[in-house]
Amino acid sequence: MLQAVFANIPLLMPKGEKFTVEGVVVDMHPNAMFSIRIMDPRFPENYIVKGYIAGKMRMHYIRIIPGDKVTVELDPLDMTKGRIIFRKKEVSSNFQPHRR
Repeated sequence: MLQAVFANIPLLMPKGEKFTVEGVVVDMHPNAMFSIRIMDPRFPENYIVKGYIAGKMRMHYIRIIPGDKVTVELDPLDMTKGRIIFRKKEVSSNFQPHRR
């Protein structure tokens, strides 16, 4: 089943190797869990994984809300769960930094 769906992703990777993909946060769940829609051509359209925040992001109080673009680290052995390792910064055209 998985080999038919993920034909372009090598499933026989060594245990420690993870790969990163881009995604968009769709929904928030309790305990800092998120539903993430994967935006990668190697995955089926509208493929959703459960993701949690990496420790450094949690330590530095980086907030994630639905609609944020994130980088997710996936393990080839279980592609239903991932770790959010980076949140993309969206800077609007009228953004002005705070001046003292």
